[in-house]
Amino acid sequence: MEDLQDFFVTLNPPISPANLEIIKKIELNIRALKLPTQEIVQELVENGMYRLTALDIVTSAKAYIEEQEKRLSYPLGIFWDVENIRIPSKTSGESASNMLKQALKPLGNLVLCNAYFESSDMSTMTPEKRQKLQQCGWNLMDVPHLSKKEVADKVIIVDILLFILSYSGQPCTICLISDDNDFSYLLARLKSFPQVKTIVISKSSNLTSMNCDVSMRWGIDILKVPLAPNMEEEKKELQVVVPDRPMNNESTSSKKYNSPTIPPIIPTFMQYQTMMHADLSDDELSCSPQEYSEYDRNQLIKVMRRLSFLNGAREHLKSLVGIELLKVNPQAYSDKAARNRVFDQALSAGIINQTGFGGTVTVSLTPNYL
Repeated sequence: MEDLQDFFVTLNPPISPANLEIIKKIELNIRALKLPTQEIVQELVENGMYRLTALDIVTSAKAYIEEQEKRLSYPLGIFWDVENIRIPSKTSGESASNMLKQALKPLGNLVLCNAYFESSDMSTMTPEKRQKLQQCGWNLMDVPHLSKKEVADKVIIVDILLFILSYSGQPCTICLISDDNDFSYLLARLKSFPQVKTIVISKSSNLTSMNCDVSMRWGIDILKVPLAPNMEEEKKELQVVVPDRPMNNESTSSKKYNSPTIPPIIPTFMQYQTMMHADLSDDELSCSPQEYSEYDRNQLIKVMRRLSFLNGAREHLKSLVGIELLKVNPQAYSDKAARNRVFDQALSAGIINQTGFGGTVTVSLTPNYL
């Protein structure tokens, strides 16, 4: 069942716990679904499931697998603004390429890898990294600036449009690796073409990452940069009361510390993160309490868009979305109350709709945020 878990938890109406146990019992997975429909339905019925329910589940699961297989066949092109998002000094070009391709493997059939930079600028990428990227199949696109701005951006936009046109309206997927807001208008307009799926890999939440179908983060999702270790020992050494995540926009300025000569732990924590992951932006690292509200809303929107892209459904179990938020930032969302505050903020702001009750609560993005 593991390879169909994402599908089962997003079904609407949801599968009852009893039926989930039956599915686990017969070990229904992608391989098992290759069998004839009636044969699978009969086995489910023999284990206590109603026939119509079994037929509906099997039919939906087969349609889901077919859609996933189609998506894997859609051509995928990567357009990497290397000047904007660089390979960390301690990461080789080969490692960055392999991790990137592995992360994008479930999202399409990779047919094009373009990396854009100015070759005369040695600070962008060393000759060794360029050589490794080229050996890994990347097209190294030299974009001389000649004292002009946004040259690479314009070249990337043209190449993206030519890539889409080359498939004559057929489904395709583009992946943009950049932190530049100059691409936000292009991605917003591409949402009018349902056959074109868009992926953005960036270091921070911005307009570009908000206008795509799937948003990923360069540090955490691609390079697998670990979050900072537990800071409990440092807290004890400093003997300082660490401010909790604010509730109802409570300001942290009212928090009192044991020693007036010792600064709050948050700046120390940020300095640690910056030291460990110098290529990541401040927004990508743990954010300060004052930033939580906007940060949370952006993460929620990105998570729900990614689930919709992967599962083809607009509504998702609230518990599933909470789990995805926890994966994005375990430190910020380890507390269930913190995750519930994210949902409450989004609901009051008109970002999501919520239906159901108990364990069957589902959430969906409102039309303005799809």
